[in-house]
Amino acid sequence: FLGNEKELINGYMYYKHGPEKQNRRGSGGVGIILSPKAQRAWEMSGFKPAVCGGNIAGTTRLMGIHLAFLDENDNLKPIFVMSAYHPSTLGSSKKDIKQNEKN
Repeated sequence: FLGNEKELINGYMYYKHGPEKQNRRGSGGVGIILSPKAQRAWEMSGFKPAVCGGNIAGTTRLMGIHLAFLDENDNLKPIFVMSAYHPSTLGSSKKDIKQNEKN
């Protein structure tokens, strides 16, 4: 996906944060999916917009959203949910996995 957008899919809100243009083999990007209950928590946080990181190594890799829930005493408890993409340059062959287990 490209740019920042949100989309409602079967009652779940999908927040997308992607680069403005395609780069290399794909567009990259991250997203957060909110259930209907989490959408109400976003509303209780004051509908704060998603916090999006900039372009890192050619693509977007970070985003977060403020939510707020009521505790058992009806006190508002804010939380911040974050999504991050951090690729690994390690191989996934059996040899690489065994080597990584030793480290």
